[in-house]
Amino acid sequence: MSEANSNKRRFSRVPFEGTARLHLGERLLPVDLLDISVRGAQIRLPKNESVQANDECRLTLMLDDSPIHLTLESQVRHISDDQAGLVFVLIDLTDMQHLRRIVELNLGDEDTLGNLAN
Repeated sequence: MSEANSNKRRFSRVPFEGTARLHLGERLLPVDLLDISVRGAQIRLPKNESVQANDECRLTLMLDDSPIHLTLESQVRHISDDQAGLVFVLIDLTDMQHLRRIVELNLGDEDTLGNLAN
């Protein structure tokens, strides 16, 4: 991403430790979650899997060493090689609270997170 584009990003992205799966129609794809924010995520897709921009999907996250599972209704925003950018379109309140906490803990700054939500 160019410096100009990274400066325009409103929501900080953080790394994620856990398991991620992408539900795309009838397919369930194991994916690598490269980073996540309160508004979207960047994932690495498995080889030989076809995903299109604007596809509706659901990203499920299972946190390491935790019973917490997040379900994030999403849309594929862009595709680049084996990576896809997702934007979250519907998140239940409990999942949003968990997601905000994940981002907060990885940023190490509650004030920054408060600014991200605005």
